[in-house]
Order: sequence, then structure tokens, then C-alpha cells
Amino acid sequence: MLKNQDNKKYHKKTIIFDMDGVLADTEPYHCQAWINALDEAGIKIDEKYYFEKVCGNSSMVSAAMLLEEHNKTHLNPEGIVDRKSFHAYDIIVKQGIKPFPGVVELIRDLIKKGYVLGLASSTAFLVINALLESLKIKHHFSVIHGPEAVKNGKPDPDVYLLTAKILDVDPWDAIVIEDSKSGVISAKRAGAKCIAYLNGHNRAQDLGLADHITDSFYKINEKLFERI
Repeated sequence: MLKNQDNKKYHKKTIIFDMDGVLADTEPYHCQAWINALDEAGIKIDEKYYFEKVCGNSSMVSAAMLLEEHNKTHLNPEGIVDRKSFHAYDIIVKQGIKPFPGVVELIRDLIKKGYVLGLASSTAFLVINALLESLKIKHHFSVIHGPEAVKNGKPDPDVYLLTAKILDVDPWDAIVIEDSKSGVISAKRAGAKCIAYLNGHNRAQDLGLADHITDSFYKINEKLFERI
């Protein structure tokens, strides 16, 4: 049990954001990055294949599946993931990226009102850093985590437990904003409240474990935090 359990200033004043599908629509970037990285390995996929078989899975799971399916098991999946991360970084740096409507305004408003913000993503830190720098919001987050920080990725709760621990707050006094089924499960397993954001790609996913589901960041406010 963390020491700030009874400190009321932390009660629902900590918000932890996922990144992909929450801060911005990164799927087109990840799709192209996978296509580029796999092409270097002699594997050809298209957008349809990506969205049907790769999108939503962890990078290592996807890489291992792709290598087996295309008879390239002699290749290292970690190498494929590293190349995919490099290509995603390169695309974001060169092209920039647009945030979802209202999310940057929400982040800035939360900071003004004294909230503490964390970020917990399954994307490599190289890509996280590029996206946050592109959106000019990196300085608003007290803790930033990628998959390198934990042994088990989402839907295991590790990344949210670790983020809460470093922020010195009990997980049940934090609210997580997620967009995927595995992310929602991860947040709930950690004991946090969870808001699921409908971003246009995830309407077919089962987000029912979330405490609240919304289709707009303009609908996320303190009254909602107090209600969930």
C-alpha cells in the first residue's frame, strides 16, 4: 500500500494517458512502419493485412506471428520490432502528427487545475518521444513509460502499477484514458478507474469493462472524474 493513500490531494487528481489511439491517430504511421520494416525482411503485406492481423496486437507477438506465417523463423522478431519502431519514428519526425480534437486542450486544462499526468504506452520510447515532441506536450507528463520499463505488457497491469508507484499514488486514486480492450483490462487489473475513448478504429472492440466510454475529449471534465 503506497504511503499517500490518505492524502486527499491525490484523490482522482492523477490522470494516466495511453498514447496510440488516445493522443493521436497513429495507426496509419504504424501501418506504414510495419510495411517498411517487413519489406526489408522480404515480407510483403498491405494495409488490409495490417488492420486484420497486426493492428491491436503487441509488436513482439505480431513480429513472431508474421515471421512464422511467412516462413522466416530464422529471423529475430526483436530486430523486426526495432526496425518498425525506427520507421515509425522517422515518419513522425518527417511528417509530424495531428492530435485528436480536444486532447491537447484537456491536457493543458488539467495541468492548470493541478492534476498530475502520466503516460503509459506499449509503443517504443523512441516513438513516444517523437510524438510528444511533435505535439509539444512532453513537458506536461511527470512520468512517461514505454514497454521497455516492464516485463509484461498490456493487458497485464504492470505498466499502470509502475506508473502509479513512481507518481507516488495508489492506482485506485488514478484515472486511465485508454482506447483498446487490452488497455482497459490492464487499467482495471491495476485497480484504476478507466475512461475509454472511441477513436473511429475501435468501435468493434469490447470496451465494456471501462467505467465510462466517450467519443470526444470535450466531454471529459472534472464532473466526469467525480462521477466514476
